[in-house]
Amino acid sequence: PPLSSIFDGVERVEVKRKAETVPMPVPSFVVDQLIEDNSECLFHADFANAYIGGGVLGDGAVQEEILFCLRPELFTSLIFCPMLGESEALQIMGARAMVKSKGYSKDTTFSLSLPTSPPSHYCEGPVIFAVDALPFRRGDGFD
Repeated sequence: PPLSSIFDGVERVEVKRKAETVPMPVPSFVVDQLIEDNSECLFHADFANAYIGGGVLGDGAVQEEILFCLRPELFTSLIFCPMLGESEALQIMGARAMVKSKGYSKDTTFSLSLPTSPPSHYCEGPVIFAVDALPFRRGDGFD
């Protein structure tokens, strides 16, 4: 099918890349739940691979890859986003959960859980901020 058919029903596709310095509000953190179990949060941090989606198209099966499988609309970011630089972040809005998961890593199983209402013109689901995570191994910085 032609590329335009991918965007049927989409009012506007907008890709922005810009650098800004904006004061950050004081965040609150949820530390006793999995990211996929806390979809009512307004913001999710995705400590990503430099390439958005990580190993989701390969054999990856941890946080970022599971997030993409739960919210399949995130796959569109693979088309539009080049490699993230070390000082860049990607903001994704409106990717709704359509799948539920159990387990983690290679033991993850998925089941379909489609939304019961059509998307509105307002952002549904959390705003996801993806950044290229720096490697941090046990013992780093504690010498």
